[in-house]
Amino acid sequence: MTFQGDAGAVLDRARRYERQGRASIAAAAYAEAAAAMEARGDLASAAAVRAR
Repeated sequence: MTFQGDAGAVLDRARRYERQGRASIAAAAYAEAAAAMEARGDLASAAAVRAR
């Protein structure tokens, strides 16, 4: 599973928030990353991120 551009940066930010214990902010960032993946047609990756 590879990430490019904006979705990858948002996903990294979500993981950082999660490590910091900021769950609500991390959830919003994961949703943003999933939306970016869906927009470019990567539905499998988007589903994996949404499951996070």
